[in-house]
Amino acid sequence: MSSPFQQQFSAKSPLNQISPTSKPGNVGYYDPEYEAHPSEKLPTRRENQAELDAAKFGLSQGKQARKDMIKMKSGPGKTAKAKEAYDLSKPYFDAEAKTRKQKRKDYDTVLDAGETIAKSM
Repeated sequence: MSSPFQQQFSAKSPLNQISPTSKPGNVGYYDPEYEAHPSEKLPTRRENQAELDAAKFGLSQGKQARKDMIKMKSGPGKTAKAKEAYDLSKPYFDAEAKTRKQKRKDYDTVLDAGETIAKSM
């Protein structure tokens, strides 16, 4: 006699329709328009975090310079202020790009290790 649990999940259940040999088609893929790269879930290395933290001060100064620039009239002064804002913010964006690159490299290392483990089983 079948249990109430088994009766509830009859042949109509999606769990029963998946065969052991069927493979999901999109495992390991992501849509970059809507999802962050899986490497973004990895922790940030300490040296990368220290560089980001050091550059945050310049980023906040760059934000203030941009606010001041918006209030200015067009001319050489506004152009100089825009360059100042860019120069202050650039170290943070460079550090962030370096961190993303490092995380993707770490993610590739994790995938390679997983393949090695899978082969040894």
